[in-house]
Amino acid sequence: MGKVVVGLSRTAAAAGALRWAVERAVERAMALDIVTAVPIPVPIAAPVGTLAVVPDRERLVRAARREQDQLLRQVLAEVGEPPEIHRTVACGDPFHVLQQAAADAELVVLGPSKRRLLPLAKRCRRRLDCPVVVVADGHPE
Repeated sequence: MGKVVVGLSRTAAAAGALRWAVERAVERAMALDIVTAVPIPVPIAAPVGTLAVVPDRERLVRAARREQDQLLRQVLAEVGEPPEIHRTVACGDPFHVLQQAAADAELVVLGPSKRRLLPLAKRCRRRLDCPVVVVADGHPE
């Protein structure tokens, strides 16, 4: 069985991308991998002589999982029989996290913000070994 990978981010386009990916996975009888990359936390600058604050990775990952849960419940409520679903939330650069998840994918679906759309989509289209579809406002590009 092949798989569809959908990269989710904290954008308005995420629900549309997830919905479109679920529909493709169901149509093609494929599994669906939902992937969210959480940027690696860096210390917040602090004045000399004070302790820098480092955001808690686990807290960031839990928050991303909750967002995935919410989006998934919303989208699956609209779908009859859902595909087999696997979920990943990983700390790291979005491209590298997607690249690892898409190693054996037949399709990658993205729903990033306009600001992040072009660099990530271009990089994925150049470097991944499968088609990459960008879903903006619920419509594939």
